Amino acid sequence: MFPAAVVVVVMTFTAFGVSGSSSPLLATDAGSGDSVVFGLPRSIRSDEWIVHTPMVISQVENNLPRYGDVGVGSHDMSILSDLPVLDWTIVFHPNHWAYLILPIDNAYAFDWWSLAAILLLGTYCFLFLITGSLRWSIIGALFLYGSPYFHWWYTSSAFTSLGWMTFAVSCMLIAVTSSWRRRLVFAGLASYSLVCFALVIYPPWQIPGAIAVASVGCGALWTRWRTDSASLRSVLTTGVVMAVLTLVPLGVFVATRQPAMNAIAHTVYPGARVIAGGSLPWTHLFTGWFGLNYLTNGAGMRGALFPNESEASSFLFLGVMLLFALPLVWRFVAPLGDRLRAVMIATISVMMLFFTHIFVGLPKIVARMTLLSVVPEQRTLMGLGFASMVLVVVVGVSLERFEIPRLNRWFATAVLVVVSAVCVSGLAQDFRSVNAAAGSRLIAIAVIAAVASAALYFWRPLVSVGVLALFGLMVSVPVNPLVIGISQTRDSLVVSTVRTISSASNGDGAWVADTYPLASLLTTAGVRNLSGVNLYPNVAAWEIIDPSHTYENAWNRYSQAVWSFDANLKTAEVALSQADMVEVKINPCDPVLDKFNVRHIVTEIRVAAPCLKIQEESVGPYGVPVFFYERSPVGTPSSEGWTVR
Repeated sequence: MFPAAVVVVVMTFTAFGVSGSSSPLLATDAGSGDSVVFGLPRSIRSDEWIVHTPMVISQVENNLPRYGDVGVGSHDMSILSDLPVLDWTIVFHPNHWAYLILPIDNAYAFDWWSLAAILLLGTYCFLFLITGSLRWSIIGALFLYGSPYFHWWYTSSAFTSLGWMTFAVSCMLIAVTSSWRRRLVFAGLASYSLVCFALVIYPPWQIPGAIAVASVGCGALWTRWRTDSASLRSVLTTGVVMAVLTLVPLGVFVATRQPAMNAIAHTVYPGARVIAGGSLPWTHLFTGWFGLNYLTNGAGMRGALFPNESEASSFLFLGVMLLFALPLVWRFVAPLGDRLRAVMIATISVMMLFFTHIFVGLPKIVARMTLLSVVPEQRTLMGLGFASMVLVVVVGVSLERFEIPRLNRWFATAVLVVVSAVCVSGLAQDFRSVNAAAGSRLIAIAVIAAVASAALYFWRPLVSVGVLALFGLMVSVPVNPLVIGISQTRDSLVVSTVRTISSASNGDGAWVADTYPLASLLTTAGVRNLSGVNLYPNVAAWEIIDPSHTYENAWNRYSQAVWSFDANLKTAEVALSQADMVEVKINPCDPVLDKFNVRHIVTEIRVAAPCLKIQEESVGPYGVPVFFYERSPVGTPSSEGWTVR
């Protein structure tokens, strides 16, 4: 019933073209139109409405090309940001299949909700194979899905890093206990899921997600091997089949994407970044309880203790607090020989690994072997959140199966309640001490939710986790609005003007804009856009702007580039605003722009230059005036900058 219910919800939203995009902020009325049927578009969700959604629309407008002329030079769109591309890799992106057959509004809605479905169904299958309980599998999946971490980020890589990995390990666990033919089928499905997982290509979430799911999976596999339901032969044959079927498509992918992969690997950021670990404040673990505060007072909470809502988001870490109480009941919930004992040990072990990386820092050799040396502490929460959920579920299942002495239950409950109260109220006091960012009423709700779930857990574990899952959904899901279609952005005044100009007889040539919103609207219109987001540095294209590599440290990275125009500049200047933001200052009549065939400049301020002629005036997001300039070539216009790949 649960998988069917998830599918029905996805199909219903798809049929009505309803998604959770905040892209209406790019429209002239900045999201106040009638396409928003519930909630509010949020500017803080900029990775979605400024970066991802415009690029998806651009791909659809241009018939899903592999190479997109967005950013400085052409980029391989099959590499990052989970964009729909019409080549063989789309087989491993099921969330993109709807773009082949449905109108864009409906296809985008399917893309949006199928990500959640992958997480929910993968987690459900994984938990069911471990616990054998339908009730706990459903509650555990909803508990994980209701984590603020997923909804404040709401990116494909966040959901699918865990979703596809849980599917892969689930199929592997079935394969090792099956007959030969059935084993081949499920080994094949596990391989397919692993390739889907690999092509997510966001290591900071993939690595902790894979470590967490694989570790718990090993605990479940140990139990199957010890009870003779899986043999050494079945494990080896399953592993060989999975290895072959996984490595072949991945080998082809790497071989056919070598230039882009090399560019990514040799970036200053994030390619050369090494994370020492040990710098995350302990309070970050408990921000998830304050989801209502971030929902109702995002501006006040932003920057109070943590940079912003996305970076501050976390999980409802009941499992972390459970570690303090678990020793009091361990011999009862995990007796020798029990089928969940190995799973609990594996789960606790991987949580200790993550704790060490987050709060202390791992030895260099361990960090390199586990690849956690490239994972920022905040991203490690992905694996810790999953492991914490698993611990809550498997201990809860054992509490229902075994008799626990009342005295032990009372002591364990007391410890869990005290730890929960101290952790959540401790962060509350920190919030209160910083400009009273969090209100007393919502703080009380957070503390009550934490303490109540802790008080119930050792007596009615399913009710406790069910209440917590409901609380998580309430403070997480409303983060994103419900929006009908994305036409409010696609048909905005700026986009319509761009399309009108580009379709005219003299409208060919590339475009460049001076703000992120305008650059995103150029991308939405599907035109060549020098000011678009650089998924990775196209080195040969940047060398046209900076032939001596003077500014390589600034541009050799994933970046959002801000362009500004100064008619007095003799050569372009590139500066780094922050780790992923680059500012390019250039003379609008600089001949270097001719090498990208730039013929149109869009700005929010008037620009005077001999090569520019005002073409149109319009209105952009929030009613800001927008000026369209036609740029006359200074030298010989060419597409040199767009042909290097």
